[in-house]
Amino acid sequence: MLQRIRERLSPTDIVMWSIGAVLLIMIIWGSVATLVKGVYSAHHWIDFIIFGLAQGSIYALIAMGTPWSTGAAHDQLRHSEVFMSGPYTAYYFAAYFYRSGLLESIR
Repeated sequence: MLQRIRERLSPTDIVMWSIGAVLLIMIIWGSVATLVKGVYSAHHWIDFIIFGLAQGSIYALIAMGTPWSTGAAHDQLRHSEVFMSGPYTAYYFAAYFYRSGLLESIR
């Protein structure tokens, strides 16, 4: 079993897993230190998590479409840009309506 793992792991895999582990440790350490200091309330942490998930989803959609669009079937698989135009358009329209006061007048 150990031999099979050695055959499958390359030095690049080991370096990438190490970098990921170091980043994960730094994130956990920084989060715990921030929680202990009490810099942010629970409301702020919920906002951070939601914002992080939203941004991560955006990056994931873009990352999914990039290799597909450079492949042989590039005309049929360029969907991430289309998927991303919807949320961004909705965000900018909602921000505009909020600033103009239209959303307050509907209530």
